[in-house]
Amino acid sequence: MYNIEEIKNTIICGDCLEEMKKIPDNSIDTIITSPPYWSCRSYLPENDKRKKLEIGLEDHPQQYIDKIVKISSECMRVLKKTGVFFLNLGDVFYTSTHQGGYDRLNKEFNKIYNHRVNIRGKYKSNWFKQKSRLMLPQRIAISLQNKGFIIRDTIIWAKKITKYPEKTSIGTTMPFPVRDRFLPAFEYIFQIVKSPKYYFNLKLLKTQLKNSSIIRFQTPIVPTYSDDNPHKKSLQGVEKYRKKFMIAKKGTDLNIQLKKELLDANPTNVVMFKVENQSTVPKGHYAKFPKALAEFFILAGCPEKGLVLDPFMGSGTTAVVAKKLGRNYIGIELNKSYCEIAEERLKAVDNSLNI
Repeated sequence: MYNIEEIKNTIICGDCLEEMKKIPDNSIDTIITSPPYWSCRSYLPENDKRKKLEIGLEDHPQQYIDKIVKISSECMRVLKKTGVFFLNLGDVFYTSTHQGGYDRLNKEFNKIYNHRVNIRGKYKSNWFKQKSRLMLPQRIAISLQNKGFIIRDTIIWAKKITKYPEKTSIGTTMPFPVRDRFLPAFEYIFQIVKSPKYYFNLKLLKTQLKNSSIIRFQTPIVPTYSDDNPHKKSLQGVEKYRKKFMIAKKGTDLNIQLKKELLDANPTNVVMFKVENQSTVPKGHYAKFPKALAEFFILAGCPEKGLVLDPFMGSGTTAVVAKKLGRNYIGIELNKSYCEIAEERLKAVDNSLNI
C-alpha cells in the first residue's frame, strides 16, 4: 500500500487498476478522468509489453463496460466521503465504419481501423443493432448506481451548438459525413459521490445574470398562482429572493457583498469549454481535453491544497491545472511516452506555488 504523502505530486506509470489498489481508502478529494472510448483509438504500439492492458480495444462492448465499472468502483473506494468523482465518457454507434480510410504508412491507425470495421457489428442482440448508439455512458452510470454510488448529476460538455431558426452555430467539433442523423457535438461527464454531503464550491464559477432574469425578478411570481397550486409554497422562496434583489438594487438595507451575490447565477450543467489550438496538443497525444475543463471541475470539487487524482492521466492536463491552482495531484498512466510528456509539462508550471 502506498503512503499517500509519498505519492503526492507524482505521475505513476502503470496500469490504473493495479496502481489504484495500492492507494489508501478515503484519501482523494477529487477525481477527474476520461477513460479511452471503446473502439476509437489505439494508444500503445503493437510491440509494447503493456498492450494487453490497454482499454478500448475489447472484442465486446460489455467487456469494456465491465472494465470501466471495475476501475470506477476502485475510484470510489479511494475517494473521501466528502469527495467528488467527475467521469467523462464517450459513446459510439454499433456500426462497421470506414471513416478515415486505410493508411499504409500508419500501422497503429490501421489496427484501430480494422477493429472498427471487424468488431463493430460483429455481435447481434437487442442493443447491438446496426447504426444503433450503444448508450455506453448510461450503461456504466447505471451499473455504478446499482452498486450504491450516487449519480449526483450529468454534465453535458457541449462542443458545438446549433442555433435555430437562425441556422448558425457556436463552438467547434469534428466533422462527420453522415446524412441520416445529426452531428454529434457533446459528451457526458457524470458527477458521482459516495455521500449526500460533500465538498462543492460554486463561488468561483458563478455567471452573470441575464437581463431577462433581472426583469423577471422585478415581477411578483407567487400571486400569479392559485391557492390550490402545489407549487405555490415552493415559490415562496423565489418571492423572498425577488424582494431581496429589489432592495439590493436600490442600494438600501443590504450590503454590497449581498448585492454582488444576488447579481450572480449558478453555472448550468451544460458547459462549453474554451478549447486550445491544435498546435498546443502535446506531440504524440491527440485526445487531450481542454485545460478549462479540468479547471472548472477542480475549482468546483477540490478544496485548496486538496488532492486530485486522474487515473487516465494521458499527457498530464489534470495535473498541470491542479498544480497551477495550488492543488496536489496524482496521475496514473499506462503509456510511458505520455508519462514523459506529462512530466515535461509539469516542469514548465510555475514552481513557486505552494502545493
